Amino acid sequence: MKYIAKFNQRIQNFGLVMAITLTSTLLNSCFTQESNPASSGGGAVSEDAPVKWLSSSLAGGMNVKIAPEIISDFDLSDDDSDGLNPVEQMYKQWNNSTTAETFFKIPAAQAPANLNHADLSSYRDSELGIYKSHSWFSNVQSSVLAVTQYYGYRRNAGTASEYIQITHADIIMNYRDYNFSTNSASTTNYDFHSVILHELGHFLGLGHTSSYSIDSVMQPSLGITSSKREVTSYDKASIVELYGGSSALMAQSNSLSVSRSMASVETTKVLPKAVRQISDDGEIHGLIELSADGICRHKVNGKVISVHKAELH
Repeated sequence: MKYIAKFNQRIQNFGLVMAITLTSTLLNSCFTQESNPASSGGGAVSEDAPVKWLSSSLAGGMNVKIAPEIISDFDLSDDDSDGLNPVEQMYKQWNNSTTAETFFKIPAAQAPANLNHADLSSYRDSELGIYKSHSWFSNVQSSVLAVTQYYGYRRNAGTASEYIQITHADIIMNYRDYNFSTNSASTTNYDFHSVILHELGHFLGLGHTSSYSIDSVMQPSLGITSSKREVTSYDKASIVELYGGSSALMAQSNSLSVSRSMASVETTKVLPKAVRQISDDGEIHGLIELSADGICRHKVNGKVISVHKAELH
């Protein structure tokens, strides 16, 4: 993904809907705004407000269900030594990233059915899930590989401790336009583990890193031959900053250091207030598209208001 230099300094860190697009080299990104910005009690939403789940929602791990069509793609050779399938393996990566919380319930439950809705809003139901889309969405470009969609509400509005509480999220993968493989050596399909690990980071509240020099699974690029199946020390520091506790790996080794101080980990910010939306009932939502063709199309109320070429920074 190629991010826009100055513009991306303000939008890259987090959106309430995140999407990852992969090409054989680097990927590009832009955002789509579906409704006019608004404000709720306490004035405009702070653009530094972190986005996260409440500890009460995480108790024992979130029950994020896997679509049966995804599970049917796995075979026994995909399981690790603990008998975990590829999705559960990526759950474990994030669970082990901090001592404060258990994010995902393992073993994972299977969803009753794969959801293949025509619009993203229809995925909002009583269950958290990971699904295949065979038709994709009319308001999301075909160059988008997967989206993480979620909704949230402002808490402690207008104060220094303001944050966005996530109340629902899903991951939807684009099986209409892309193929995925659990074989990390594949040169023709995108690495399933890497995509899921990245999207789970968004699911928890992390955005993209601002620099390609940062070793992170949340980098805004991934080649078709790339495989990133383990969270890094930077990712652990990001999660610790967001949810507290300490990194399990940091606790085991006093010699481990991270590339950034806890105070400067960048991945916990939401979209700036100019591109966040708040509905009449105070709920926050948004949409970011990551485009593989290098063209960013910015929209308001579904209308294109700006088109420009994305650039590396």
